[in-house]
Amino acid sequence: MNQSALLLLTALFCTACAGGCGGRPAAPNDAAPPAPAPPTPPTPAPPTARADDTAELALPGGTTLVARLDGAGAPPPLKLSLRGPDGAVRDVGGWDAIGGPPPPHELWPDAETWKVELSVLDVTGPAVRLGLVATRGEDFYEAAEQVVLLRLPELSPLWRGDGDRRAEEMGRCARGHVVAFGGEGAGLRVAAKGFAEWHDSAEEENSQTPDFRALKQACKAPADYARVERLLP
Repeated sequence: MNQSALLLLTALFCTACAGGCGGRPAAPNDAAPPAPAPPTPPTPAPPTARADDTAELALPGGTTLVARLDGAGAPPPLKLSLRGPDGAVRDVGGWDAIGGPPPPHELWPDAETWKVELSVLDVTGPAVRLGLVATRGEDFYEAAEQVVLLRLPELSPLWRGDGDRRAEEMGRCARGHVVAFGGEGAGLRVAAKGFAEWHDSAEEENSQTPDFRALKQACKAPADYARVERLLP
């Protein structure tokens, strides 16, 4: 056999083996694509904070108004009752009994604590200020009060809306509004007084860092505002 024929047979034999010699399949030219990564599970929402707080307010005639937050929600369930001088208790009801809860606030979905506050004020007649305070955070702390005003003695709804605000950053700068209510003619005067408080660091090296110097320079009170709204009949 001449050399040319031998080279031709060798080439034919190698071509056949490329399709799989000895019963073994040939290795694929390209590696298999990697399997897709499993989808990332969604981050679970933080559990809704459970509220457990009570406030009491002495009313004329020896009666005491009791407000209690008990449960989870945004806002949490409210229970109002009146306790007489003899200790007898009369249930008033919840949010529905006073015309509904205050309007929602952007802080509510992330609230970590809830608190209820009661105080008496005069807005062309005696009234009760029911404050619902939601808080969140530690280094960046926020507290937002939503208010429901109730006429006395019937506890009928008078007004609802924004109350006090407070924000604290790194325990150094605190700023916000304190809201006061009063009567003005046939209307309700709502006035917010802005405040800012700076607390120097006990650690000198912290108080001199650029971040803290910038924070101190920006620690300014929000602008005051006042408005008059028509009172409900």
